[in-house]
Amino acid sequence: MYVAEAEASGAERARTWAQWCSGFVELRCGEAQSALAPLQQALARQQAIGDSWGPVWGLETPAWAVAATGDGTRAA
Repeated sequence: MYVAEAEASGAERARTWAQWCSGFVELRCGEAQSALAPLQQALARQQAIGDSWGPVWGLETPAWAVAATGDGTRAA
């Protein structure tokens, strides 16, 4: 529901956070591989719009997902 509301709002910052939340939920539910794409896309979109707060929080999260896939070297 959050994703739909964010998309409908047209607010890019809200849309990126909804995308990040989708990836984070996937990660928390044990679906690390599925989490990677939305987490990385959210981060790229946040950087593209000049969001200085989102990437600070969002940069570490894809690394958690990569680590959860068992690839500790890439996660680091």
